Amino acid sequence: MSTPDPLLAPIPGADHREIGGVQLDIARAGNARVKRVVYQPGFRWSRQMKPLVGTDLCQHAHVGFSPAARSTSSTPTAASWNSKPRKPSRLSRDTTDGWSATSPPC
Repeated sequence: MSTPDPLLAPIPGADHREIGGVQLDIARAGNARVKRVVYQPGFRWSRQMKPLVGTDLCQHAHVGFSPAARSTSSTPTAASWNSKPRKPSRLSRDTTDGWSATSPPC
């Protein structure tokens, strides 16, 4: 039996929830919140989240870090970029569609 990856386990003390197959851990950091989001392989915002939130694309800016997987995001103007493992990434305030591009969760 394999041991679960501690990077994917719920964070103790954080508010844990799942929506659209995405695992969210939300923790307080002073007056702000920090979210840890785990996307499963094959996740695509426009397929899993659009029906739940009612917008065509994600409306939020993001700053992130993926320990193991790659993801891709694109805007309606066809601009796209890749997030690489172990590299910080920042998605602009533009509306985006993002997806998990590799097999480990990211």
